[in-house]
Parts: sequence; structure tokens; C-alpha cells
Amino acid sequence: MKISISRFNSQLLVSFVFFILFIISGFRFESGTDYDSYDLIYRVIGRGDEYWGNLELGSFALIKILNWISKDSIIFFSVTSFTILSIFFRAWSKYSRSIIFSVSLFVGFYFYFYSFNIVRQFIAIAIFFSFSTRHLISGNFARYLGVIIFASLFHVSVLAMIPFYFIISKKLSYYSIFSIFFVFCICFLSYPVLLRALPYIFPGYAIYGDYQSGSANFYLLCLSLIFLPLLIYKQKTLDRSYVGVVSFNAVYISILLVFLSYYNILFFRISLYLGIYVTILIPEFWFFLKNYSGKLIASILLIICVFSNMVYHLYFNVGGVFPYAIVFFR
Repeated sequence: MKISISRFNSQLLVSFVFFILFIISGFRFESGTDYDSYDLIYRVIGRGDEYWGNLELGSFALIKILNWISKDSIIFFSVTSFTILSIFFRAWSKYSRSIIFSVSLFVGFYFYFYSFNIVRQFIAIAIFFSFSTRHLISGNFARYLGVIIFASLFHVSVLAMIPFYFIISKKLSYYSIFSIFFVFCICFLSYPVLLRALPYIFPGYAIYGDYQSGSANFYLLCLSLIFLPLLIYKQKTLDRSYVGVVSFNAVYISILLVFLSYYNILFFRISLYLGIYVTILIPEFWFFLKNYSGKLIASILLIICVFSNMVYHLYFNVGGVFPYAIVFFR
């Protein structure tokens, strides 16, 4: 009986947290830098105008279908928010040692608030995160590629994840980790050449060529401070599980991509596909870390870094979260 009650309380808590997050994001009004853009796109497509631009087929079809239900764009924000959160919660229920722990990291690392803004990309991120992890663990490249192709119907940037399969799905030695770092350093120094190639790789995103990532610098600092102990103790902890191996590799590559975003914010946008794995990486590390003093130090470091990251981003209103209003009181 105690086990049943415990499971019920756990499910009840998870459901409550999901409900709160959904209400805040799904019924926001003019919150998020791209809110007005999505509202305009929704209304233009609803009028039957041929608005394509950089809009992917899946996103266009979704907006078309929702317009048959309602001409008010609030249905777009509520449906996309529910979809994004549902897919993320699905992934955490399958791969995380603690859903609540993962949700806390999801909010603390600001991923939740980013979803207010880059809506289409977060649909793709959620699909990639939830459905490709299994194939990264099993080593099934064909199905991994299938997930990416489907996710690209909502945001084409996910195609950048194709080559990373050959790194993320492998157990990396310290020599491999250093070698990858060396390659990224060369890419960093060769950025002017990469910049000229950008219009050919992602034609629709060439406009980001001169955009530097500001707030990502603080995120990089916090994530790197947390990552260092994981790097040191990975053989004793994370290498003991396939989820640990995949999530470690994903977060490591994401850190290097954020490093490149010093020159171009597009790299930060791409890094989000892998950075989200921090929400299962840290609970996984926590599960295998048995030393009490080690857990205490890790707890203090984690709380400081995650809390500081969230406060910093909210203070500078990254993504235009404020002023926040809920649609019922607009």
C-alpha cells in the first residue's frame, strides 16, 4: 500500500508541475520576442495568403489545421506549448532518474523560457530529444535519421544533428574528448571561412551571420563549471550506463558549440538540441555518485550555477519573457 501511495503522490506531483508549466507558457500573451511574429504568421495564413518564407512544411500544416478550429492565435501557443511539454515529459519518464529533478533543470537552465520564443525549433528539439535518444543508445543510425527528417518538418536546423550521431553514440575516451576539443578549437580559429559557407549550408539562416551570442556566455560558464566534475568522475559514474554515455557526449558537444557561438548565435541555436541532455545527465550522475561529501559539494555547486543562470537570464529579460501577461486578463 505504501508503494502505491508513493507512486500516486509522485504521479500527482508530476501532473501538477506539468499543469503549472503549461498554463504559464500555453496561455501567455505577448510574452516572448517572437510572439508578435507568430501571431502575424498565424493570422496571415488564416486569411489564406500564401505565406511560406522560411516556414517549414510541418509548421505551415499545423497552423493551417489550427486555423480551421480557431482564428485566434492563442490556440497556436496553447497547442504548441502542450505538445512541447508533453514530449519532454515523455522523454524524462523514459530516461531520467527523476522527472522533477529534470524539470527543475529544464527551468533553471532557461530552456523552458526559450520555448516561449523559438517555438518551432523547440518542437523539433523535443522530437529529437525524446525519440532519437533510444536510437543513439541502440546504435540504429537509420531510425535516428528518420527522427531527424521528421523533426526537420518543424525546424530545418535539426539537420545539423546528423553528423553528431557518430560522436554521441560512442563511449569516448579522454583521448577522444581532447581530440574533439582540438578540432573545435580549429573551427573557432577558422570561423571566417565557416561564415562564408553558412549561406550554402543553411540559406534561410544566413541572416544570423553577424549575430553574436551574448547571454550564452554566462550559460556557458555555468554549464562548464557543472560539467568539470562530471568529466573527472565520468568513468566511475556516467560510463556505467548507456544513458549516461549518450547524455555526457551530447552535453560535451553542446558546450563546444556554445563556445563557437561567441562569433555566431546560430551555433547556440544548434547547441540547444544537445544541451537539453543536461536534464538527464545530472540526475544520472547523481544516481551513481555515492560519496556523501561529494554529493554535498556537487549540490552546492549545482544550486549556485543553475540559480545564477536563471536569475541572470531573467534579469536581462533574455527572449523577451517580460512583461508577462496571461491571456485571460489581456
